[in-house]
Amino acid sequence: MKTRKSYIDFVKIAAIYMVLFNHTGTRGFMLFTVSQKSILYPVYLSAAVFVKAAVPLFFMSSGALLLGKDEPVSIILRKRFLRFALTLVVFSVIVYGYKVIRGEIPSFSFTGFIKLFYTGTIATPFWYLYAYLSFILMLPFLRILAKNLNSELFRWLLLTYLLMNLLPVIEFLLMHGAAHTSDFSLFISGSVVFYPLVGYYIDRTPVQKKGTFTLLVFASLISVAISCLLTHYKCTVTNLWDSENCQTFLETFIFIPAITVFYGSKVFFARHKIPLRVESFLAYAAGLTFGVYLLENIYRDMTVNVYFGLLPYLGSFVAVSIRTLAACLLGCVVTWVLKHIPYFGILLS
Repeated sequence: MKTRKSYIDFVKIAAIYMVLFNHTGTRGFMLFTVSQKSILYPVYLSAAVFVKAAVPLFFMSSGALLLGKDEPVSIILRKRFLRFALTLVVFSVIVYGYKVIRGEIPSFSFTGFIKLFYTGTIATPFWYLYAYLSFILMLPFLRILAKNLNSELFRWLLLTYLLMNLLPVIEFLLMHGAAHTSDFSLFISGSVVFYPLVGYYIDRTPVQKKGTFTLLVFASLISVAISCLLTHYKCTVTNLWDSENCQTFLETFIFIPAITVFYGSKVFFARHKIPLRVESFLAYAAGLTFGVYLLENIYRDMTVNVYFGLLPYLGSFVAVSIRTLAACLLGCVVTWVLKHIPYFGILLS
């Protein structure tokens, strides 16, 4: 009986590439902030919006794979929470040591490490692991929600999430930046709640008629365009083209492209017969993505010469895209080696 879901394997592989590209700064991800006069400016800006779908895709995949299971709390804590917590500790130590060697941190300090670990500042990408740990702790509650999520409630889920994401836009355009009261908040607006539920629902819902995917693609194009316009407008009126200011609206409507990619992948794999070798490759490659993520900053550092070597011939955007692919491949090789080491093999499984 087939247990792997090849479309989710594909989604994970695509998402890990987007994660690494998301950390390329003004060479790729934020290239639009230093290329306002370039004819390719719309392309750079659109890419910056689209790659933000990476984390939603990972959470949707987790929801599809985990929310349908029936596990006692003891198993969740022992099998899932403990393993991921240990993984976070071990790889935080590795990254901390790497930064000490590079001189980014003056010297090794146990208290310094504990402080950085507790505040989640050892490595910026590790925020996802902290969020994932909270997702695991909420699994018993999320599974109850998931099992009762029908089509009507799913539409309501999307509508309320859209509402919460529209508020910052309204506040910027009409309220001169005044934020709404924090007392008006919906728990579903958190990524560790919304996206797993969406992933679970899509995974459990039969593939719809062909027009559904076409409609999603159209909605995704519109959502990316609106995010681009909002981003350009804010950066222009504030005359601040730094990374923090220009990222405000990149994720505002990213749930639509993320749903499109997730659902589109399911549709493609459902309607096409995929060779067993391809499915096996996707399954194995997807199994390496977690390891790539954990040390992705090291892999990006080690492949920086790929970027500089290609830059004079291909330009920054293409060069950094290839460098990102090289970093992914290097990460896959290292992860393959680590998975053959007993203890690391358990952490990376």
